[in-house]
Amino acid sequence: MKFVETKYFHSQIQTLKKLYPNVEIDYQNFKNTFNPEFAICLFGNMYKERRMNTSIPTGKRWWFRFIVFVEKETAVPILIYSKKEHETVMKDEIKEALKRSFEELS
Repeated sequence: MKFVETKYFHSQIQTLKKLYPNVEIDYQNFKNTFNPEFAICLFGNMYKERRMNTSIPTGKRWWFRFIVFVEKETAVPILIYSKKEHETVMKDEIKEALKRSFEELS
């Protein structure tokens, strides 16, 4: 799967890096193994997957959540967050992040 990344998504990685120094490694592992067939379909082409936070490898509450837009063999990561820091992401937040990402790609 080909990943198309935005500055908006990378800014989220950089913010998380202050708390979780291994976030870039965890993201690379996610990219190397992501398959939408095993992710949760939120709506349309939007998928969510939970992955271990190796900076704090205890409990799923600390794991990262990745929200990814997938079309054909292309994935655009939209959001990354730790459930510990952000309990739930609302549909409107996902739509806003999707809008910002696609504006950047246009």
